[in-house]
Amino acid sequence: MLRFPSFALVFRCFLFGLVSLLVVTACTSDSPIPDPIVFSEKLSAGQEWGQAVKASKQAAELITKKNVSVEDIKRFHGLFGGLCENPFFATALSEKVSPEDLVRFTERVDSYKSSWFGGLDSQIADQVIGELGSVVVLSIGGSNTSNDSQKSFDSTKNKLNTSKGGVADLIDSNLSGWRETSSGYRVLGELFTRAGEQYPGLVLGERFFSSGFAVDLIGWDFEHRDRLSSGFGFDVVEGMLSLMDQPTSDLDQRFYDATQGFLVSDTPFEVSASDVRKRKPVVDVSGR
Repeated sequence: MLRFPSFALVFRCFLFGLVSLLVVTACTSDSPIPDPIVFSEKLSAGQEWGQAVKASKQAAELITKKNVSVEDIKRFHGLFGGLCENPFFATALSEKVSPEDLVRFTERVDSYKSSWFGGLDSQIADQVIGELGSVVVLSIGGSNTSNDSQKSFDSTKNKLNTSKGGVADLIDSNLSGWRETSSGYRVLGELFTRAGEQYPGLVLGERFFSSGFAVDLIGWDFEHRDRLSSGFGFDVVEGMLSLMDQPTSDLDQRFYDATQGFLVSDTPFEVSASDVRKRKPVVDVSGR
C-alpha cells in the first residue's frame, strides 16, 4: 500500500527549504564592499591615463561578465565607483565596454534591486546607476567641473591615443554607438537622472547636442510618453536637463552655443495646443 507524506511533513520541509534559502541569501548579500582603487597623487596627465587604462581593464571584466552577480556589482562599486567621475577613467573604460554592455549591466543592477531574494540594497543600486551614468556622460564628451582631474584631462586629451584615434574620435564613436543602440534609450533616463543627482558638477558636452543625439532622445521620449506618464521608467528629457547646468565660471562658448541652438530648435514631431503631457515632472517647479 502506498503511503503519501502528510501535509504537515511537506509543509515543514517547505519551511526548512525557505529558511535555508534566506540564510544563504543573507550570508552572500552582506559581504563587505572592497576598498576603492585610488590613483596616486600628483600624477602627470600621462601617468594618470596609464593608471586609468589599467583600472578600466579590471572594471570592464566585471561589466562584461556573462552572469553578473550581486557580488560583482558590489565589487564594481567598491573598487571603481570612486573613479567613475574621473574623465581619464571614464574615457578609458568606454574603449573596453560597449553601450550594450552598459545597458545589460544597468538592467542587472535594477533587477537585483527589485528582487526579493539575493537583492541589492536600493541605496547601493542607485549609487551604481549614478556611477555608470557618469561614465556615459563623460565618455560622450561631457565634463565634471567638480573633479580635480578635469582640467588636466581637458588640456591633454588631444594628445592621448585611443583605439579610435584621438579622444575626439572616441567620443564620436561612443555617441554613434549609443544612437544606434535602441535598448539604450530606455535606460539613459535613469542613468542621466542618477548621475545628475550624484554629481552636481557633471554636465553634458557640446558634441552631445551638435551631433543630434539630444534631438533623437526628445523624439524617443515623445513616442514613449504614454508609458512614462504611467510611472514606468525615468524621463530622459528631465535627466538630460539636470546635466545642462554648467557653472558660469567654467562656461565653454561652444557648449553655450550648442545648448542654446538645441533649446530653440524644432522638435522632431508635431505639437498642437491640444497636446497635454499628463506625467508629473520629477523636479518640483512649484517652489515648495
